Amino acid sequence: MNEKVLLITAVICILLGLPLLYFTSRYVTANDPRILSELSGIVTSINSKEKITIVTVLPDIGIPVVFFGNVSFEKGEQVTVQGQLKSYKNGVEFVAE
Repeated sequence: MNEKVLLITAVICILLGLPLLYFTSRYVTANDPRILSELSGIVTSINSKEKITIVTVLPDIGIPVVFFGNVSFEKGEQVTVQGQLKSYKNGVEFVAE
């Protein structure tokens, strides 16, 4: 009895899940900021603390880029950084690798 219910549940999940994945994948593009892995822009401000450096990079809007450790950037310098976009305190920041 339990195996039959489990089999029916699994088949229903597959039949509903695959089309759902297909239709939702059509709305994710390479320009989607949730999957950003590289950021290029001009350094507008640098804030260094003990173990963290926050650099604001201006591509279209100012995005804080967080480095764990010290970096040597200057204001006005063109940079390209790899990392991940993450949410922090009701905002977003780019955590560099």
